[in-house]
Amino acid sequence: MRWKFSACLTVGAAAVRDGFFMLFRARSEGRNGEHNGAYTTSSARKTYRKDTRRARALNIGRLLPAIASYAGVAAMLLVGLAKTEYEQGRQTEYFIFSVIGLVCAAMLTLIFVRKQPRPTTVDLAAALFFVWVSVSYLCMSPVDASSKYLNLIYLSLLYGSLRAVLPTFRGLGVFAFAVAMLCGLWEAVVGLRQAQGFDLSGHSLFLVTGTFFNPGPYGGCLAVMMSLALSYIARSGFMLRRQINKRSLPQVIMFWLCSAVFALSFVIFFAVMSRAAFVALTVCAAIIIFRKREWHDRIAACLTGRRKRIAAVAVVVAVAAVSVGVYGAKRGSADGRRLIWRVSTGIIAEHPLAGTGYGSFGGEYADAQASYFQQRPDSPLKAVAGSPEYGFNEYLLLGAETGVVGLALFVALMLTAACRMWRTGNRFLYGLVAMAVFAFFSYPFSILPLQTLTILFLASGAANKTKQTVRPDATGKLVSVSCCAIALLVCLMLCRVYRDKVDACRQWQRLRNLHGTQYYGDDAVKEYAALYPMLKDNPRFLFDYGQSLAKTVQYGTSNIVMTEGTRLSSDPMFHNIIGNNHMAVGRYDLAEEAYRRAYAILPNRLYPLYKLMNLYRQTGRRECAEKVAVEIIGFTPKIESSATNDMKREAEKLLRDWATN
Repeated sequence: MRWKFSACLTVGAAAVRDGFFMLFRARSEGRNGEHNGAYTTSSARKTYRKDTRRARALNIGRLLPAIASYAGVAAMLLVGLAKTEYEQGRQTEYFIFSVIGLVCAAMLTLIFVRKQPRPTTVDLAAALFFVWVSVSYLCMSPVDASSKYLNLIYLSLLYGSLRAVLPTFRGLGVFAFAVAMLCGLWEAVVGLRQAQGFDLSGHSLFLVTGTFFNPGPYGGCLAVMMSLALSYIARSGFMLRRQINKRSLPQVIMFWLCSAVFALSFVIFFAVMSRAAFVALTVCAAIIIFRKREWHDRIAACLTGRRKRIAAVAVVVAVAAVSVGVYGAKRGSADGRRLIWRVSTGIIAEHPLAGTGYGSFGGEYADAQASYFQQRPDSPLKAVAGSPEYGFNEYLLLGAETGVVGLALFVALMLTAACRMWRTGNRFLYGLVAMAVFAFFSYPFSILPLQTLTILFLASGAANKTKQTVRPDATGKLVSVSCCAIALLVCLMLCRVYRDKVDACRQWQRLRNLHGTQYYGDDAVKEYAALYPMLKDNPRFLFDYGQSLAKTVQYGTSNIVMTEGTRLSSDPMFHNIIGNNHMAVGRYDLAEEAYRRAYAILPNRLYPLYKLMNLYRQTGRRECAEKVAVEIIGFTPKIESSATNDMKREAEKLLRDWATN
């Protein structure tokens, strides 16, 4: 990891050139003025020396925020090179430090640089969206989602910091693009090494995941990087025919870097098998071809008369064939996402204006899916039902949690940024388009590296090539610096909370590793109780804590913790554990209700029926037990295993024993 920190310092050297250039230019201009006779008297020479010192201080003051800005942007993007963890960990710490660094850079920029960024409609949409989400969480949400909201605060501070530094330093956008391409090159190399067996993937079931824990987000990252690289290649294709000199050398290096990123990513792209990433890349490639006038004119010249009609029919047939092929490649996964979208749409229909509250998707989804299958008992989608952590459509998830208002504000934010980037020819346009298309089918706005890329695209889109900065008066500068100082104070205050959560996650992971040794004693419960204040918004922690309480015969407390988990997660196992706890203390009616609730959420799971059969047998309800046993024998689970086969054999044995008596 040492090379990442050294890279952050090395890449900041690009800022030194601009600052020292300004410094030496001021000195040379002063000397020329002195030689030309501008300062002939002693008092004039004193004034000259005073002005020169002031100019030097001003340019050195400009150099400091430039170095901080370049290093902060590099650190923010290098966060994506860290191993993406399922829980909060080292990558989260890197992200916090990069945000704090960029906030400091923004404050130095506002203090020493005379110009400040001009507010735009993108900034207005971003501010309104943050305010609405804050109101949704603080006033409407029935759950504790503090980690998710803290992450949103840091992303908002990151956006504000980038908006302060990107318009001020002209080369910072190009530098960010170059670092993003280096990150894309590294991701492609990691994927190739995993495909060849030199490195392990982040998931035991998949061969290639890059630095991510799942091939889905990895495919989305590759699609974004390939879209950025392809757009640069399309705009700079003349580099192949251009004579290399000192002025064109950086552009040639960037061209070949983008070419390497696209080529290596293309090699590993189809091994990832991400349909959402394929669609995102296809859309961006079509837009690039449409916007590239030379390519567009050539295609239009070839398609005239009858050829045009044949080409249109061929495109329609090709799109239909690809759609059928993409659907058939993973039909079960596609049907599962279709079910998630239907249920999410139902949640929006029930809570159209304000939604269910920020961070409450998991619990609300479980209730909505149970209602969906109760109304449609013969639905073929029962076989593909699951308990998703993500909505697999960021727009529907946002609409379910924050309502139509929050969804409209977010769409307005994306559209205004994309429109400004389209008009100004921003280099990050196609990255934002790829991310927006990918968000229709996956969860990029829930993964930290893709979140940081999205914030970079939005902040870059908010700046215009012309009139992007203004010269504020003393009052405006004081207000800007004060706001930046408050943001830095908020960062430092929340940093301690965030780091406590990260440390708690590490201790919890240590406890989880001891579960295989049946470490459920009183000491384990005490350790879980100490971690509870920091991790009570994590449903997986609540499940482990509730299980430990149940193993130590603290059934009442276990049910309280498990009930909190049902508000955060759609996993029916919370209800199964609640039913087990009720059954252990003899509350059979409540146990039956919990088991039936678990089965209603996921009617393709056999375990709730098995527990119901044992409950009826234990309470002497023979007819109910026989009915459930027959249902178990004819049941087709979503995933067959030795456990489901054992449950079926036990149901058959129960029927045989009662038949002989």
